[in-house]
Amino acid sequence: MTTDYAAVQQQIQSAVHLLTDLQTRLAPSAMNAGLAALEELSAQLEQASGGQASPDAQRAALAQCQQRLRDLSDWLDRKKTEVAEAYRQSLGAEKDTFEAMQAQEQEQLHPIPYRIRQSFGLVSAAGDVLVSIGSGLQDLSGSIERQTLNTLEQSAQVESPASLQTGFDSDTDPAPSPYSP
Repeated sequence: MTTDYAAVQQQIQSAVHLLTDLQTRLAPSAMNAGLAALEELSAQLEQASGGQASPDAQRAALAQCQQRLRDLSDWLDRKKTEVAEAYRQSLGAEKDTFEAMQAQEQEQLHPIPYRIRQSFGLVSAAGDVLVSIGSGLQDLSGSIERQTLNTLEQSAQVESPASLQTGFDSDTDPAPSPYSP
């Protein structure tokens, strides 16, 4: 299970790198809130991965991670909208002409909109990474749930008396028909 936590931590680091790159392209303070939220998310995930924590505590910590991630996704969506608006404003009526150009031509003739468009791509990539982090958190939560159920099933397996055994296996046998005699 620690491998799953490590994979999510790596995804968080990927998001940190993307936001750091964006910070150099946009205003230096533009990504501070996102970077701080990623640090908090990483710390919460570290808390959830604590081997001594009970399954309930792990699930609660993962729920906090998921809430932090939703907040971060909302923040990133707002940033994406801001970048898209800056792109549209920087080009005005020349947007269609600009988008028909090759990348080198865009960079040479309109360097500011070109950089803004590159930033938009990074914001979109960061959003994709956040989706992957969310999937990883869901997988971790499901894994904890399965482990808990397996533990409960193993502790509940008690031999029943022969008089109570029906020969019916609820996992593999279909439900009895309500119309059978």
